[in-house]
Amino acid sequence: VKEVPLKISFLFLLVLLFAQISCGNSKFKEDAGGPEIQKIRSLIAKGSYDAALKLAKELASKVPPSVDADRALYLQGYILAYDKSDLENSRPPLRKLLKDYPKSSLLIPTQKLISDTQYWQGHYRGAVEEYKKLELMGDPDLGLYSELQIGNSLLLNDKVTDALARYKDIMEKNPGTSIADSAQLL
Repeated sequence: VKEVPLKISFLFLLVLLFAQISCGNSKFKEDAGGPEIQKIRSLIAKGSYDAALKLAKELASKVPPSVDADRALYLQGYILAYDKSDLENSRPPLRKLLKDYPKSSLLIPTQKLISDTQYWQGHYRGAVEEYKKLELMGDPDLGLYSELQIGNSLLLNDKVTDALARYKDIMEKNPGTSIADSAQLL
């Protein structure tokens, strides 16, 4: 009986930590893109998600590919994940971006979004694999974020010993950082 409120409290703490960490760590800066990308962003800002999604799909499917095809794929995934809460369907356009545009400036935010959607959906084993890919992409801040999220995924997948070892490693290697503080709390 006491376990249920404890799990709810723990999940609430994870959500708060996730919000704190994910909002401040990424160095990703979107470049402007062409007029079609600007229109999609404007539609998103206005809350016209269906129109933005339709335009992003059209832009991503142009033959020959638009110079903004990678941005259109990213925005498709973004709209589906954040604005439509369709986590499962947000991943295919993001995976297409990773596969078809290996030199895109959007690789790191794309991999982060794939990883996060796996985590948010409760697919913790898949999230661990995706966060490991994110760790290898070279952004030190997102590498630390990935380490913490792997620990959280392990913990939520009832691999407590592995999660605690991950948290301890984060604290020892990154003393005085917000990630180490978060690992300490967990």
